[in-house]
Amino acid sequence: MHAGKSYRFLEFLLWTRRSIYALVLVSAVPVVLYQVAGLHWLTMPWGVVLLLGTAVALMAGFKNTQTYGRTWEAQQTWSAIRSRSQAWGTLCRDLLPGPEEAGAFVHRHLAWLAALRHEMRERRAWETVDDGPNAEYRRRYRIPEQERSLEEELALYLPCDEVAPILTARNKPAQVLNLQGAAVGACARRGLVPAAAAMEMQRAIAALYEQQCRSELVKDAPYPR
Repeated sequence: MHAGKSYRFLEFLLWTRRSIYALVLVSAVPVVLYQVAGLHWLTMPWGVVLLLGTAVALMAGFKNTQTYGRTWEAQQTWSAIRSRSQAWGTLCRDLLPGPEEAGAFVHRHLAWLAALRHEMRERRAWETVDDGPNAEYRRRYRIPEQERSLEEELALYLPCDEVAPILTARNKPAQVLNLQGAAVGACARRGLVPAAAAMEMQRAIAALYEQQCRSELVKDAPYPR
């Protein structure tokens, strides 16, 4: 996803140059046949050009509206994850008995963010990220999820006994949240947090589940071609 404010002209030209070459070739062939070979029957009435141009303009406008809507949906999801992550850090600081316990919950949340990032980078059959122009353009910037494996990132935040079940789970981010919820329940049973505080933390985890589902919806629901 291009997250910059706009494309530079040279950047756009480099990305689309193969399509430009093809369009120039397709446009040049009938012109040469008409002007040089004298095939004047190749002419097209202006009414047909107007009809096709109107249809293409409507389709392009509809696709632009769809694309903007999907981009706005992804932006809202990202903003919600950011705000709920900040709220989670505040809950851990204020409700847990000490910095060691709070740090464990915050680190597990960072592991969830890492797992979600890697899941969003997984390839889908309908994606065109490996096409020639896209693969060439992708080399212009860094992709952290391709430089470090999920196992390496999880090892930064979690003990080994928690990393293994996450890596073998089908939905790895959900598994991290499952461990987070189980840890909240264990703290409540041991009396480290009051029942009301544990319920508040469980509601925060439920909100993170919701944002994960929204992220997966953006990832796994492509527009029909």
